[in-house]
Amino acid sequence: MKKFISIFFIFVSFLNASEVKLSKEEKEFLSQNKKILLGIDESLKPFVIKNSNKNLTGFDIELIDRINIITGANFVLKLGNIKNLKQEAIQGKIHGLASYTPIKKEKKYFDFTTSYLQMQKLV
Repeated sequence: MKKFISIFFIFVSFLNASEVKLSKEEKEFLSQNKKILLGIDESLKPFVIKNSNKNLTGFDIELIDRINIITGANFVLKLGNIKNLKQEAIQGKIHGLASYTPIKKEKKYFDFTTSYLQMQKLV
């Protein structure tokens, strides 16, 4: 499960590309997983926002849409509480987590990719 936890971010550097060359392993994973469910913390505005029509918008939604177009994948975000989503990922109920900060003690469960964004809290 570790290998595909981070697939969501593998293609971030290719967002401006019109196509991506996938490895044999990536193609195999996509063919075996017609829907790739990633959990995302519902409190991560502006990365994910549920509007009044219950549709999802935000940076990560746009990112996922672009990745799906370029790769032919079908990544879908599941909103929820991060503690619950983390357990679902560990138990294999969802494929992984989106916009999740790497934590050393969790490296045995998750294969973190290089962060595409860094934020600092300022007072």
